[in-house]
Formats: sequence, structure tokens, C-alpha cells
Amino acid sequence: DLDDLVEAALQFYGEKKVLDDHPIPEVLEKEKDTRLLMSPLKFPGKLATDITNNRLFISDSNNHRIVVTDLEGRFIMQVGSNEEEVLRDGTFEYATFNRPQGLAYDPKKKCVVCSRHRKSCFE
Repeated sequence: DLDDLVEAALQFYGEKKVLDDHPIPEVLEKEKDTRLLMSPLKFPGKLATDITNNRLFISDSNNHRIVVTDLEGRFIMQVGSNEEEVLRDGTFEYATFNRPQGLAYDPKKKCVVCSRHRKSCFE
């Protein structure tokens, strides 16, 4: 089985002194690029646009919120909370999300948000 093969390979290559027993350094992607450490977004997922009002909606999954920017990327507001993992439909001030994923914007001024468990709306 696989364990026997690994054991045999370790013994064979160990006797030939071609194995490096130093630990493999762990480098996370966020440590390679400091911009990732500075980003206020945690797992941004999907986008929706409101061309008429010059807005971009970003689902920020691990912050449990929707970030609203202008089409140039300048912050306007956030909907939801950085801490709460609950779903609640309502106005910008009242709506909350649980790891929001998909987004769709309706010109009637509603944004539909799909999370892992259900969909939610805010106006």
C-alpha cells in the first residue's frame, strides 16, 4: 500500500543521502504581496453595477457585508456588518448578511444578494 511505498522510498533515498530533512517554509499568499494585508476586503466574490447611479456593489464574503463604491472604486458605504453572521432583509441601514456570494442589481433600486443559505434583499 501507499504507506509501504513511502517508507521504502524514504529508506532508499535516505541511504543515498539525497533527502533534505529541513522543513518546507510556509509562505501564505497574503504574505507575498503586502497589498493583500492592507486590503479591507476579505474574499470579495461577485460584483453588480448600477450604471445609472454610478455604483458598484461588491460582495465581501468574510466580512458579511456588501461594499458600495462608485465605478472608479471610491468607497460610498457598506451594507451589513463586519461581525454579524445573520441574514436580515431591509434598508441599507438594517440589512445584514451571512457570507454574501452572488449579487444582482434591479433598476427598481433593489439589490438581491445570495448567500450560502438563502437570498436576501436590500433597498
